[in-house]
Amino acid sequence: TNVVPLVTVNTVKLIRIRIEALLQGLSISVRRLGTRAEGRRLQEAILAHLETGREPVVVLDLNGLEMMNSSFADEVIATPLQRILNGEHGERYFVVDTPTREVGEDIQRPLEKRDLSLMCFQGFPDGEWWVAGVDRPVFRPLLELLMKHGSLETGAVAGLFGDTSVQNYSNRLTELGRRGLIRRAKEFGATGGQTYTNMSLLEAAK
Repeated sequence: TNVVPLVTVNTVKLIRIRIEALLQGLSISVRRLGTRAEGRRLQEAILAHLETGREPVVVLDLNGLEMMNSSFADEVIATPLQRILNGEHGERYFVVDTPTREVGEDIQRPLEKRDLSLMCFQGFPDGEWWVAGVDRPVFRPLLELLMKHGSLETGAVAGLFGDTSVQNYSNRLTELGRRGLIRRAKEFGATGGQTYTNMSLLEAAK
């Protein structure tokens, strides 16, 4: 039988946790997962990896699943994401890699109920991506810009949009950072003033 690797660490900045391997390790063979109890068993295994590693970007690989209901997704995805955003595992960022858009849509409801947002890829890092859970019209243009450039200061972001109101973009980027959709790092500019560098999660994973 083929053994699916449980964890793949591509660099010191990225860890990929494979749901299919966790299922094998827990002797759960069901691909259409639907119970909260199954979700809690997988949640414990996911949290154990978060506690032992310190890679900034954690990719939860859902390849191998056909569907999951909201109770399962709440335990396996929404709860670990909430704990990461609460700072329980240091500076970490949670990303989901899904085999199909349909599986990714199973995540939507539990994230919305908790007021959470998540970067979801159909083939990380080069595949189609979207924001699962809470989304806003301003999110995608900013995320696309940062994915194109990798990392930009807030003033540069405003400038590329042709807007002189840096504060508007600072507020929007702050929300993206609070939701774990980008990495924001405080820095000091050449004249001594405080600024932020805004980094896409793709850049943070390199």
